[in-house]
Amino acid sequence: MQLMVDSACAITAELIAAVTGQCGQIGAWGRYLSDGHGAAVPLSAAEVALAAEQVLPLLVYANNATGTSVAGRGVTDAWEAIDQAKQLGVPAGTMLCWDLEYGWPVAQAWIQDVIYAAGETGYVAGLYGALAQPYFRLPYADALRSGYSAQLVSASWSASGAEFASGQLPAWAPQIATPESAAMVVAWQACRYGTIGGGGPVDLGVWRGPDQLLWRPAPAPTTIAAPATGETTAATASPTATTAVATGHVTLDAPSAVADAFSALQTALRSAGLIP
Repeated sequence: MQLMVDSACAITAELIAAVTGQCGQIGAWGRYLSDGHGAAVPLSAAEVALAAEQVLPLLVYANNATGTSVAGRGVTDAWEAIDQAKQLGVPAGTMLCWDLEYGWPVAQAWIQDVIYAAGETGYVAGLYGALAQPYFRLPYADALRSGYSAQLVSASWSASGAEFASGQLPAWAPQIATPESAAMVVAWQACRYGTIGGGGPVDLGVWRGPDQLLWRPAPAPTTIAAPATGETTAATASPTATTAVATGHVTLDAPSAVADAFSALQTALRSAGLIP
């Protein structure tokens, strides 16, 4: 099991350092694709770059639904969130976890639609909410009986901040929707921790799902600078010259075999009478 952090605010290097300093190594950080109609700061490209730099796995929440939309079909909510994920670069195979924490009565059809759409586009469907409450438990149980299952994140804030101090984690005790879905609970959001190190607020929890469900943004590719004008290159070096190849802060010197090969080719072509 690993420490999970959830924040409606943007991730910063200072916030990462504050959480790590007080609670230990972070195994997953939950962030939201949209503003949730005023509830969150949307996940940005700058945060994704920071996550890559800090080797910080992201738990991706889709929070575009409303109390009205979840009462009907989920096609519009599903495809809107999938489009947001793709634009941000979230790869296939990652879990997209739809946020249902607000207690809105959810239709079975909505749950089935988002599960289907996620699977059709290569994502893994997740649902986040108070799993044991009737608003979620009853329609999810019906969807499950109809052959639709999703990974689950349980929102049940029953742990204290002290249980997360100095790298400790509380004993695994999330609420579940049904006995048969207990194994589908991959994370438990357990504590409303509040502000930390002047940043936040954050919630703390426990992640114990497969690592491949999290998004691990890749670092930006390193660019190699072109040789400056007038610098010795392989094409102009004498047989005994060396070529300076600039690669960031490191300079590699290697004997130039290109000129020798070109000279040998010219000799062979002249011998064959193909060039004067």
